[in-house]
Amino acid sequence: MNKVILMGRLTRDPEIRYSQGNDQMAIARYTLAVDRRFNRNGDQTADFINCVAFGRSAEFAEKYLKQGTKIVATGRIQTGSYTNKDGNKVYTTDVVVRLTNVYDGYKARETSFEYGDETRIIKELIAESLPSVILSSFIILVGFAMVILWIICRKNIAQTEALFYFGLFAMIIGAWALNETDLATLLIEDRKIASLIGYMLLMIMSVPFILAEKNFFQGEKKSVVSNVLCALFTVMDIVLLVCHMTGVKEFKYSVYFIHMLSLIHI
Repeated sequence: MNKVILMGRLTRDPEIRYSQGNDQMAIARYTLAVDRRFNRNGDQTADFINCVAFGRSAEFAEKYLKQGTKIVATGRIQTGSYTNKDGNKVYTTDVVVRLTNVYDGYKARETSFEYGDETRIIKELIAESLPSVILSSFIILVGFAMVILWIICRKNIAQTEALFYFGLFAMIIGAWALNETDLATLLIEDRKIASLIGYMLLMIMSVPFILAEKNFFQGEKKSVVSNVLCALFTVMDIVLLVCHMTGVKEFKYSVYFIHMLSLIHI
């Protein structure tokens, strides 16, 4: 694996040029000053790392980066060589910076980004997320109301357990949808935790749905099947959580299996 993550400031404005030919491609070169840890004397030093970007990554650098800009760059190390004017061979080491998605299945998609005043960007994110936030919050409130109604009516009306489980299901759906909004990126800065929350909600939502279906139809055969499925889903959730935390298999690649079983059951 060849992957580099750097955080530093540009020592100068990016040097931009375009390749020759019909399909011209932007090429950007700049140097990042990456701070080292303090030495024994308490002085802070830095490494100066040459970076090169191609295509959209270079266009981004041309538009938005300048001397002193602090960035986090992800890329790979690339070595090369050339002969200078004196006839001497010079060896080079660069970091090729690329705007890309983390997962292989999404690498073909363009990466979106925002740049500008922080207050303006936050206001725009809130405005764009507001309809989804309102709808998600409404679903959560409906689920909460169903749970409260179950608490009030459980002794007087038969078959109210389905109401309780449907309420839990609605609250989980609403919480997952709320976690997927851009507003959540502002509230939860650690996106690893936010991603973990999202996938956990996706995985556990099958259990209250199956229990609601079982209590609604009240069929003996359905009850047996539902109990078995609930136990199976619970065990699988625990196993997949362990696999995710240990790095064996990420939730992204296992959550679909849970939902396929749910669809088969339905």
